[in-house]
Amino acid sequence: MGGNVLSNPAAQHPLRHASSAADWHAALLQIDPAPPLLQAWQWGAFKARHGWQPQRMLWDDNARAAAGAQLLQRSARTFGLNAAIQYVPRGPVLDWRNTALAQTVLEDLRAAGKQANAIFIKIDPALVVAAPSADATTTAAAHLLAHGGWKLSASQIQFRNTVVLDLQQPLETLLATFKPKTRYNVRLAQRHGVHVQPATAHQLPALYEMYKQTAQRDGFPIRPQAYYMDLWSSFAQAGLAQPLIAEYEAQPIAGAVVFAYAQQAVYMHGMSGSAHRDKMPNYLLQWHALQWAHARGCTSYDMWGAPDSSEPADALAGV
Repeated sequence: MGGNVLSNPAAQHPLRHASSAADWHAALLQIDPAPPLLQAWQWGAFKARHGWQPQRMLWDDNARAAAGAQLLQRSARTFGLNAAIQYVPRGPVLDWRNTALAQTVLEDLRAAGKQANAIFIKIDPALVVAAPSADATTTAAAHLLAHGGWKLSASQIQFRNTVVLDLQQPLETLLATFKPKTRYNVRLAQRHGVHVQPATAHQLPALYEMYKQTAQRDGFPIRPQAYYMDLWSSFAQAGLAQPLIAEYEAQPIAGAVVFAYAQQAVYMHGMSGSAHRDKMPNYLLQWHALQWAHARGCTSYDMWGAPDSSEPADALAGV
């Protein structure tokens, strides 16, 4: 693989920068067959159009990629001083049980923060932290982070909880695992005459308008329209996303945008208008999104966010 070696070539896990999108993608797949969407080269390129500067850092082991971190950086002015903030979304990606490798990665990330005069560097590895699902990887990561001086942030950027569906089974088998009410609502939308189809580029503004209504109704903040138009269109054109729109009597009533990177699908954005919500369009949309992900060969489907508890008062309840 190409790239510039940045750390001591004699080191056990030398650091380099990816030389191209192909280099980065191949390296990630060597590290993890299902790397996180937010570590995709295309995600960094998208964020670069919105104020961030991406760095794609790789650590090799015997000429093979062993760890990766797409680090995003942007300028910040604090206390009258020019500084920077750094963030590694859903990364770094590595085997946390490899203590020497993990320590090298964390040390190099800290060094990158110091070199950039960053006021902080935030990492966000995709780890299961709650019992009973926590495993040896989580335990090893928690130990290394705590002893390395990393502290749990009170301000989380990504959702703390999510639900991941196993797509390594026939869709009929997966559907049978759903609650009876969920299966009923999928069929109800079909009986009511709701139609789901891929959204065209001309329909993306309609998706945003429904997303804005959803945000106002459920009380969560969203970004300006241009941000989502860029995200949805660029990833769709790259074959990494599928916008979907649900119509009733030829009128848009709901939508969804599902992403896919390597073996993982992500249901990142769902939206609905105020009219015809009783037709249950979002259930049918979700089913079509699952079918799309399954047809692509994805092995998992991330619902991208879940409440901290089942209580109705939870901030994410119903979102």
